Amino acid sequence: MRIKAGSASAKRLSEYNSESYLADFGAEYDQLAAEVKQKEEASQARPALTRPHVPSSNATQSQWGAETPSAPTTQIPRKDRTKTRPDDVEALAEQIVPALQLDAVDDAAADDDNATIPVSSQSAAIFARMYTRSGDARKGTKWDDLTAAMVDAGLSVEHTRGSAVRFEHATKGSVTLYRPHPHPVLNLIHLRAIRKRCWKWFGWDEGTFVERE
Repeated sequence: MRIKAGSASAKRLSEYNSESYLADFGAEYDQLAAEVKQKEEASQARPALTRPHVPSSNATQSQWGAETPSAPTTQIPRKDRTKTRPDDVEALAEQIVPALQLDAVDDAAADDDNATIPVSSQSAAIFARMYTRSGDARKGTKWDDLTAAMVDAGLSVEHTRGSAVRFEHATKGSVTLYRPHPHPVLNLIHLRAIRKRCWKWFGWDEGTFVERE
């Protein structure tokens, strides 16, 4: 490959062949050579490290039957028995007493659910239709008759809005029923639905109502 005179390659080649470039390169080379020589002299001046003597595995054993020292016996620490302090007893009593009181309240509520409610003969007949499967249950029940029976059983009545009527117990909440229209007559399906809601909120069942003497 021929280099044309005056080209960039020709200029670089002339720079590499100049005396100043050769002088700089020679000085650089001499400096590197001096550093290498200095490192070699320093490594030769260090004292030789002595290797530790490792006994040969083939050395003859001079003593036989030597007893192996027994391992020290580890003493298991005794587990101290936790003593119950009077403060702990009082704290435990504070947890137990409210639980017993809550059980007593639950028992009282259960007894209240099992209590009977005396009603008139007309009201008893209405409630009997809600729990019996006799042919009389298939008869239509007037809304006003049901309302009178609910009031006789101790509920208060409040017309909220539209056809919605709320029947409220003194301690057990309330249920909202809807007066059928245009004919205010309850069929068997209505009575079954009312029965479920009265059981859920008031705990009423077929043994709750007795005819008042």
